[in-house]
Amino acid sequence: MLCPVCENESESTQQCTNCGWQFVYFTQEPSEEEQKEYVLLLQNYKEQHSKQDKIIKLTPEILEKDMFETRDEYKARIKNLKNVIIGKVFLIDYDINTEIFNIKCEVFNSVKNQLDGSVVEDFVEKVKISRDEAKIMYNKSREYHLNTTIDVLNNRITIVDISMAGYNFFYELEMLDEEQRLNSLVWIDQNNHLMWYKKLHPCSWEDSRTYAEDINSKKIACFIGWRLPTIQELKLFVAAKFQTELSNWSVDNQHLKGSYVNGDGSAFIRGSKEEVHNTILVRDMRKN
Repeated sequence: MLCPVCENESESTQQCTNCGWQFVYFTQEPSEEEQKEYVLLLQNYKEQHSKQDKIIKLTPEILEKDMFETRDEYKARIKNLKNVIIGKVFLIDYDINTEIFNIKCEVFNSVKNQLDGSVVEDFVEKVKISRDEAKIMYNKSREYHLNTTIDVLNNRITIVDISMAGYNFFYELEMLDEEQRLNSLVWIDQNNHLMWYKKLHPCSWEDSRTYAEDINSKKIACFIGWRLPTIQELKLFVAAKFQTELSNWSVDNQHLKGSYVNGDGSAFIRGSKEEVHNTILVRDMRKN
């Protein structure tokens, strides 16, 4: 199908595979108001498309470093990737009073593990948009591209900004800046060179190890090396910063028993690995 925006052939009859335009179909002769609305929508999208860099779908192959590329060449190539599609945005509901559209973001599984997992998981899933524009967007489609600009920071691929391809312009999603996002995810113990992931995950001792592997695969807060803490580290953590309702698993174990520290740090106990306690992860800042 020929796209009226980019004037290229599209492999899909629902959404242009080149520019993201959602094709509009009329089952009967459109009214004058519907025609005006369509023409305005098309003009705005064409205008926006003419200002954009070519939109491409992000794939693992694009993110991989070529064996013939130097590190600097690789970084330069990644920095030039702008307005790339990393997933989908679904429109959920609209609040007339606040002019906030609640949305749901889904990142392609094929690239999720290669991006900074903390950013991917912590999208603020809402956009501020006027009622008239929201109505046109919603009537046109419930689904849009999730676009981003990516960069290489500290030798890791990370997301610089997120946007949603829609009517008239790209609606910017609210995102925390780098320092705010880091502080919301971790607590840093400078005295002992430890970084703690703040999120508590109640589970069994065996599941806690699977959880640590999952967090490392997502590169939470742009880091790897997350692990279960030792008993001594847990006591330092509770004493310095947090007390928890549940006890907290330690990496130490003995045969069929796992070790945990009370939520107030008052005692260290060995118990069944099938019991449920908090898993809180830590990483040594001197190693990675």
